[in-house]
Amino acid sequence: MNQEKQITQKKWNLKALPPKEKVNELKRSLGVNKITAQILVQRGIDTKEKAAHFLNPKTSMIHDPFLMKNMDEAVDRLEEALGNGERIMVYGDYDVDGTTAVALVFGFLRQHYDNLEYYIPDRYSEGYGLSEQGIKAAKKNGVSLVIALDCGITAIKEVDLANEFGIDLIICDHHLPGEELPDAYILNPKQAFCEYPYKELSGCGVGFKFMQALAEKNDWNQNKLWLEVDLVAISIACDIVDMTGENRVLSYAGMKLLNKHPRACFKKLLELDENFQKLSTSDVVFKIGPKINAAGRIFSGSRAVAFLLSEKEQDLDNLVSEINNYNKDRKELDKEITENALHEISLWPDAHDRFSTVISGEEWHKGVIGIVASRLIENYYRPTVVFSENDGILSGSVRSIPGVNAYECLNACSDYIIQFGGHDMAAGLTIKKEKFEGFRNAFEQEVAKRIKKDELIESIDADLEIDFHEIQEGSNDAIPVFYKVLDKLSPFGPGNMRPTFITRGVSDSGFAKLLKDEHLKFTATQKGKSQDAYAAIAFRMPEHFNCVKNETFDLIYTIEKNVWNGRENLQLMVKDIKPS
Repeated sequence: MNQEKQITQKKWNLKALPPKEKVNELKRSLGVNKITAQILVQRGIDTKEKAAHFLNPKTSMIHDPFLMKNMDEAVDRLEEALGNGERIMVYGDYDVDGTTAVALVFGFLRQHYDNLEYYIPDRYSEGYGLSEQGIKAAKKNGVSLVIALDCGITAIKEVDLANEFGIDLIICDHHLPGEELPDAYILNPKQAFCEYPYKELSGCGVGFKFMQALAEKNDWNQNKLWLEVDLVAISIACDIVDMTGENRVLSYAGMKLLNKHPRACFKKLLELDENFQKLSTSDVVFKIGPKINAAGRIFSGSRAVAFLLSEKEQDLDNLVSEINNYNKDRKELDKEITENALHEISLWPDAHDRFSTVISGEEWHKGVIGIVASRLIENYYRPTVVFSENDGILSGSVRSIPGVNAYECLNACSDYIIQFGGHDMAAGLTIKKEKFEGFRNAFEQEVAKRIKKDELIESIDADLEIDFHEIQEGSNDAIPVFYKVLDKLSPFGPGNMRPTFITRGVSDSGFAKLLKDEHLKFTATQKGKSQDAYAAIAFRMPEHFNCVKNETFDLIYTIEKNVWNGRENLQLMVKDIKPS
């Protein structure tokens, strides 16, 4: 049994209880239990009207797409291309956000126009975003308009090259713009002087707004566009953008579509899961997203787009098999490289004294280094850069922690970087091999400026402290009313996380075991306070086995529904364990 993993200390932050009068008023007006009312008030939903708006998102709540800067001009240019029969390339990044965006825009446009093609850059030969190779391919194919999705906002040179070739670009991006903007039609709610009310759209979401504007201008049937909103929901969940405002509305509509009328590719994919009943956003993140991503990580993101657009039975069978094989390969590579990286870091005398982790491996698979960076943060909680070395060039993925903006750190280290881009929590970059030590030191200094040593401890926020009997209270069903009401707060994501609870004085019923030597599974009871017992799973926490087996402990967890062999029950998804 793998119990050698070091126990890392984590801070548990219990939110303050909300005002009793507001809780009681909401409890009375909505007819919900106290815990649900407390959670709603904690999240600023403290009136019946706000609750009605939050709990029942409607498509009528979304914003006018023409409020976005440059939308009129972008629609006019696309209409001109459609009217003139121009060749149009739909170009997107190779991750989930990019491939869903390409599938959405290409899929919607092809209902009205057929002189189209799509292009996903190769992760290895081209790298992230707009590439010179992609622009040259557009020229070769007679393309005169490129719609760039989830990328392009920093592609100054590539857009200049396109302009030299007489190719126009419409850039639909959501990444932070630099000081200089490319010479293109730019749709990005984060650009200066853009008055669009909601700033946190995904790249696919910006593409959706562009198609919404086009449909409105031409009086096209928008019901057909809303049949593509499942792709927006997947992009929102997998790109980890805020689950608030317009994103919540789009995600709500998309998740409803995914569950009621899944497109052919998802139906085929989910048929392989015997226990599938209803998709949640966490299912999207852990079951669908990795498979879409795997195509771009292992082979080509264009296969993911083909998968998303395919409707023919035989094609789908082949594509589902292909996508699943890519995902198996990705898992094996991820595990192997993570083990190698952890071993190397364990040899560093200053590993725990540093503010950052920056590591490089010769020919580590470029497609999985972002996942490896996330795995390393689980063990060494600090901003992390993992590089893959090939022919003197290091390609890196950055993952950060709250309080350290990855993009800002890279920007401050730009003297060492060939190119970079990304968000506050995740980014990518390339550097020359000889610049590695200089970059490593500069990145360490930038992180140290932004965070204190005692903040390099992971914090977990909990909504409430409860006893187990409160979960089952008033219900004898396997899935109690408590959970069903909480589930109405979904979709969950940043800005509206799944409710997290603390329960103290917990024991295992004697069934604790390790699955695959790394996942801790047990049955949690709270003696003296509740007779109820709940299945619990703690992913990648083998180090807590002895505590759970032999001691009384405290849990911080979320609650999810588990389906196995046709039976439903609640399962505690454990975030951390501490001896009581």
